[in-house]
Amino acid sequence: MHDEVVELRVEHEGDIVRARQLARLLGAAAGLADGGERLAGMAAEAARYVFADCQPAYLRFWLGALAPQRRALGLEVSCRRRDGQLLNQDNRALAPGLFEAFGTVDQHSIDQCGDDTRIRLHQWLVPGHAFDAGSLERLRADFGMTVRGVTMAAVRLQNHELLTQMLALQQWQHRLAPGGGVAAELHAQIGVHAADLARLAAANSRFLASVGHELRGPLSSIYAISRLLLARTDGELTDEQETQVRLIHEASGELLASVDDLADLARIESGTMVLRLGEFDVGELYTRLRDTFGALGAKPGVVLSFEVPPGLVVFSDRHKVAQILRNLIVNALKFTLEGAVRVSCTVDAEHVRLLVADTGIGIAPEDVQLIFRENVQLAGDAGVRPLGAGLGLGLALSQRLATAIGGRIEVQSEPRTGSVFALRIPRRYLAGNDSPKDAWSAESG
Repeated sequence: MHDEVVELRVEHEGDIVRARQLARLLGAAAGLADGGERLAGMAAEAARYVFADCQPAYLRFWLGALAPQRRALGLEVSCRRRDGQLLNQDNRALAPGLFEAFGTVDQHSIDQCGDDTRIRLHQWLVPGHAFDAGSLERLRADFGMTVRGVTMAAVRLQNHELLTQMLALQQWQHRLAPGGGVAAELHAQIGVHAADLARLAAANSRFLASVGHELRGPLSSIYAISRLLLARTDGELTDEQETQVRLIHEASGELLASVDDLADLARIESGTMVLRLGEFDVGELYTRLRDTFGALGAKPGVVLSFEVPPGLVVFSDRHKVAQILRNLIVNALKFTLEGAVRVSCTVDAEHVRLLVADTGIGIAPEDVQLIFRENVQLAGDAGVRPLGAGLGLGLALSQRLATAIGGRIEVQSEPRTGSVFALRIPRRYLAGNDSPKDAWSAESG
């Protein structure tokens, strides 16, 4: 036996909210253990199902005794789907949210009444909760037998909830405002972490500088002595001796270049790198590079050529530009098994692009950005590409140096065809224009 307390017609989206509010109010008044929260969720899902898929229908809330000493608050809805299908246990896909919500209430059932589906569910009241005819009359008086809109009780509840949420938002705004508790705490933590990072960066720079200083002396000696031996200053070498000494010479040269890279990175990280700016002739720089690589000896099967531009003068750091180009040329020679490496340039009104093109093994598109990361060396296939020596710092350092002089390194590459690396720099360096955000020191020469 049960009595209807109130009903709500569902035909608009706003009725979903009203169903939730009404169920929560009824649950609190009837003494549900959770204050009506589970019933409110179930009512909202039932209203959502009716609004989305059915013709307008009424949610009817009831209160009654279903068994001796067992009282319950429930709801019932008879609805007809607009597509004519019948909702039952076998086609839960028609209302997945509704069936999921069934698990939150104590009992539920679905019956067919002609073309309509009747959904019934309820929750048991707390044992011993006062429930009599007077309680039922008071509920009816509070909510009215028919609810066409939001009841006054629901309005009061909604206003209370909105006020509570507004106060909570104001508290969070105060805490997040400059000088507020959370903001102050976050700023303090950021300051601590920033100081820790600064100390770590300084320690890292000191370590790299120290390592570079300790390694440079013995490596320079090994490099110089091996060069003298190759020049036969102390007599002739057998073919095997020449092979071994040449390996020592090349390995020590690679290690010296890595030490230089470490030192340069340390200066960049610590902000102590100095730009020595001045005008220089790009053609003269290309001639010097051609002579330097010519003195080192040609790589068998690879032709290194320079297209010297006449009369092209730029204002930048000549040493940094030369260092970047050397790194690009060394890389091109290292990964070109046969063919050519060609050094050239193009010019427009504001920029110069110094190009190093090769017919080497190329780079896959997905790996292009990886090559500019520190300590990254792409894996090679035996017989297809040689594995480069060193620490994987050359291109990373070159990009950092290019950024320091207001430029960047651009790459175009195709696997097994070749690559073109372009150092793009302004014809006249302007501090703060294209230069990075770090405060680089600069000297004009």
